[in-house]
Amino acid sequence: LTSQPAFGIQRIRAMLAPLPSTIEERNRIITFLNAHDTRIHTEESQLSKLKELKKGLMHDLLTGRVRV
Repeated sequence: LTSQPAFGIQRIRAMLAPLPSTIEERNRIITFLNAHDTRIHTEESQLSKLKELKKGLMHDLLTGRVRV
């Protein structure tokens, strides 16, 4: 069970969302989000490389190529 009420599409449509008041503010938000998006992609790429490295090391260990 959850204590949160249903959050249907009608409630979402009725919500007001603030808009940036100036183009400069919009550009700052865009720059901020783009920087974080770039960082996320970089971190995901690094994570993928580390997972591949781990997989290779585990393979070497389990096949006996590397002694412990």
